[in-house]
Amino acid sequence: MNNCIKKIFPVIILTFFICSFSVAQNNVKFGHINYSEVLQLIPGFDTAQTNIMDYQTELQEIGQQMAQEFQLKQQELQKYAASPNVTEAIIKIKQDELQKMYQRIQEYSQSIETQVYERQTELLKPFQTLLTNAINKVAKAEKFTYIFDSQSLASFTFGEDIASKVKAELNITNTPIK
Repeated sequence: MNNCIKKIFPVIILTFFICSFSVAQNNVKFGHINYSEVLQLIPGFDTAQTNIMDYQTELQEIGQQMAQEFQLKQQELQKYAASPNVTEAIIKIKQDELQKMYQRIQEYSQSIETQVYERQTELLKPFQTLLTNAINKVAKAEKFTYIFDSQSLASFTFGEDIASKVKAELNITNTPIK
């Protein structure tokens, strides 16, 4: 955490310095928008979100099936180990199989996050690009110097909420459900 603060602090100071300098030189116009709120209002976004969640559920179900198969193999190994007719060599082979299966489950578990992230990027990027382009168009037309995401600001008493202008640019007429 300290490393993060050490890296971000100079950027914040530089940003405030540039803003202060710009204010002294020109009229600076600030705007803000709740990016994720507007993003969720774009037609089709909810379908993409549902698709991502369904995909994640599908991957998790496969993982659960793998875990169930592992448990069955583990029970089978315990039966072999309890049987006097089974040699140590067979038990060792079964243990090795079980260990490999466990490793596959671990690898699969770790890959789920990556797979979901990739699907999320693939499906949401067009919506993010659409919103970013609309924000940039409004910012340029209205001569905003800076547009901030209101979710990342502690206070935004100054500046203009451009959400309605961006929604108009995107032809969004519905409002968020709270």
